[in-house]
Amino acid sequence: MSIVSEIRSLIKTLWQKGFVHLLSANVITLIFGFASQLFIAWILPPEDIGRIRIMQTWLGIFTIVAGLGFNVSVLKLCSENRAPGELVYLYKKAIHYTFLAVIGTYLVMAGISALGVLSPDPVVNKYMFIFGISLLPLTISAVYMSYIQAKQKIKLYSKIQVLTKLFAILVIILLTWLYKLEG
Repeated sequence: MSIVSEIRSLIKTLWQKGFVHLLSANVITLIFGFASQLFIAWILPPEDIGRIRIMQTWLGIFTIVAGLGFNVSVLKLCSENRAPGELVYLYKKAIHYTFLAVIGTYLVMAGISALGVLSPDPVVNKYMFIFGISLLPLTISAVYMSYIQAKQKIKLYSKIQVLTKLFAILVIILLTWLYKLEG
């Protein structure tokens, strides 16, 4: 009988802390992402899908570089017992330094893309200038989401995650349908 009550208590705790919300958000994001890939595969030829994958890989690498680990620092430092003013100060400093790092990383990425170093495919090098613009929202949002996690607002984190991913997927599908690879 005590095992049943312990399981109920565990489930209640997971629900209150937002674990179920976070798990649901991740599942919803995966389902929407998979469905959007099927739709885009119907619109674009395989060569363009390969180009997009290459650009996504490079963007992932450049996003990590541009972040300089400030998202992890915010998560660590802002989860500690500190004064609220100090937490906001740390968050704002991380955003400021991340913004500067994003600009520098974008310039480096644009330079090596212009030189044709990113890919032997000239189309990938051409569109990385446009694709690379997404470095800014991706990197800044990583810092912001780390701040929300540090404040243990998991339900808010889950809601923001679902809404931003859903919005991004809808925009990607719309632009791909209208403009193909240029979208």
